[in-house]
Order: sequence, then structure tokens, then C-alpha cells
Amino acid sequence: MSLEATTQYDEPLVWTPDQIHQLAVSLHNNILLLNDDIARAIRSVPANELAAWRSYRDEWAKWYGSFNWSSGLWGGTVSLIQGYATRLNAWAKKYVAWTGKEPSGTGTYDIKNSLADALSSPLLWAGLGAIGAVGAYLYLDRRQRS
Repeated sequence: MSLEATTQYDEPLVWTPDQIHQLAVSLHNNILLLNDDIARAIRSVPANELAAWRSYRDEWAKWYGSFNWSSGLWGGTVSLIQGYATRLNAWAKKYVAWTGKEPSGTGTYDIKNSLADALSSPLLWAGLGAIGAVGAYLYLDRRQRS
């Protein structure tokens, strides 16, 4: 897991629900991987830290379990996921301190989005097409009346 890169986000112009979903799924997978690493190194983990890790993991699992298609419609969801990612980054650093090993996660939840990614969204293009069609209709209607 690339510890420095995991909380760096190249913010897209528009977060699509699919991008938000991908971000959540990627983070979820990395939390599961770190959880497996911690379980294998349980003797190296202080008891109070283990309890705190389980609390973080369970908090994430509860939120992720309620995540659905409408969750991706709110901009605050990205900030929330980024907050969990920052906390996961801190846990990964603690894991390194406890074991001297790198965690097995890949940091793939750090989705580098660009304007090109945002513009590749079919939902965005459908919306722009609808706006264009309405605009063309209004233009032609006004032109016929004059």
C-alpha cells in the first residue's frame, strides 16, 4: 500500500455516482486486506489498538452496508470516503510500526480522476444531450413564431 499516495486525490470536475461507488468499493477492499494483515499479526498488535481498529472497521462496515445507488448523488459522500481513507492510511502506518512489514493493500482506492474520466460518463452525456435537445426545440419554436 503506497502510504503517501493513498490520500491524494486528483479531484474531477464532476464526481459521477459510478466513480463514487468505485472509490467506496476500492477502499472497502483495502480495509478488508488490512484487516486480514492485522489478524495474521494479532500478537504484535497492542490490545487497545486492536479494539480501536475493530471499532474503525465496524464503523466503516456499517456505513458501507448502507451505501446504495443514491449515496453517490451527494458530494459529501466523497469527503466522507476520503476521511475513511485518511484514517486507513494512519492504520496502515501503525501496522508497519507494529510488524515492520508493508500491508498487503494496494492503495487502489486512490482513484486518480481527471476531466477525461468525468467526460467519459454516459450519464453526463445523456444530460448534456437532453439539455441540447430542449435548447434546440426552444430555438426552433421561437424561430417559427417570428
